[in-house]
Amino acid sequence: MDRPKYGDARSFEKNWQQRQEAYYTHWTPAEPINQIQLAFRNHWSLFNQLMARAHFSQGKRVLEVGCGRGSLSCYFSNAGYRCTLLDVSQSVINIAKNIFELNNLKAAFEVGDANCLPFEAKSLDIVFSIGLLEHFENIELPMIWHSIKFPFTLMPEESEKPW
Repeated sequence: MDRPKYGDARSFEKNWQQRQEAYYTHWTPAEPINQIQLAFRNHWSLFNQLMARAHFSQGKRVLEVGCGRGSLSCYFSNAGYRCTLLDVSQSVINIAKNIFELNNLKAAFEVGDANCLPFEAKSLDIVFSIGLLEHFENIELPMIWHSIKFPFTLMPEESEKPW
């Protein structure tokens, strides 16, 4: 049985052009005012806990793959990390740029494919994605592993995978 293909570049582009809430960011420097802001704040808190145990420090190079609005990258940028946001959709890259500019945050922005990243081996310190991998049939293939200096993953071991 053939499964339908989800997450193609044209679908993502169309989705971001038509979303009414596209310019809303889930990042806030203040206290979260809704559940989604609280969820992103909790993601940031978890990253801080993980980075405290690993080889990370302020000023490291961060890549968010499938960045969407870049809400989590806003936290990294606000904390002084050098962020690059990558997405297959030019429309969402423009949205993310606008959000960063409005909040006086710094980042680099690139249009690109998670399966063919334009980064040299071991050139990145932190690579993450929120809400991207579910669009791939094989989540171990996409993106990043060659680019990370100290690779680790929160993905489950083969025996722990529910699929």
